Amino acid sequence: PTWEWRFIKEVFHRDPLVGMRGFRTFLRSADPKVRQTNELFLPTLTPKRSDFFANDVIFLGDMPAATLSTRFCEMAKEFVSNFGGGLVVLAGPRFGPGELAETPLAEMLPVVVDPDAGIRDNKPFRLQLTPEAMEVDFMRLGGEDPAENAKAWGNLGRLPWYQPVARLHPLATALAEHPTDTCVDGKTPQPLIAIRHYGRGEVVYLGFDETWRLRRQYGELYYRQFWGQMIHRLGLSHALGSQKRFVVRTDRQQYQIDDTALV
Repeated sequence: PTWEWRFIKEVFHRDPLVGMRGFRTFLRSADPKVRQTNELFLPTLTPKRSDFFANDVIFLGDMPAATLSTRFCEMAKEFVSNFGGGLVVLAGPRFGPGELAETPLAEMLPVVVDPDAGIRDNKPFRLQLTPEAMEVDFMRLGGEDPAENAKAWGNLGRLPWYQPVARLHPLATALAEHPTDTCVDGKTPQPLIAIRHYGRGEVVYLGFDETWRLRRQYGELYYRQFWGQMIHRLGLSHALGSQKRFVVRTDRQQYQIDDTALV
């Protein structure tokens, strides 16, 4: 388990809206006996549909493609696109998001991954926010105060590595970028945090798993703000729990008297 997972877990275990009952982990490296006996861990990535769709947000960490079955990928797509769930993809130094290139999850991402790209760790750097970052709640660590926000993100310090991608998806918005490195076009900065709508839900991409460094000087203040706001945006603001096993829709937005409506 990564440092990022350890700290994210603690944030949500102590969150009254989530708690220990609301945060579960499938840890690929865990002893199978642990998965069976410790209720904090899931025994499988692909439980029955009613259990899978009872989630509100899914975090996908540094996983090899071999672990991500077709059933998991297809249910994750349905979870986000049809039921409005949230998906957070965190790049990691071992496998990387390039593992998703040949899976059904690739088309959901805010970035176009390069399956052959390894991490870049030759030069530490400071993350650079885009102008659009202030429009997204979980990026406003200092509220509406730009100076406080700059102080909060400055606390992240110099990041030792990141995962390069081919390009930003045309329907996505970059919220943080590399200060100097560019995508394959030679002009667009490498996206480090990006977001996009996919169907009725949203997908967030982080090109590193080092946000725990936000704790460096101020403890959980900004770290909890970042992840707490993100989980609220992606899940708790419209949480349906196990009730989102079906969705009610009509065939049109507007009707005239005597029109036929299909529900």
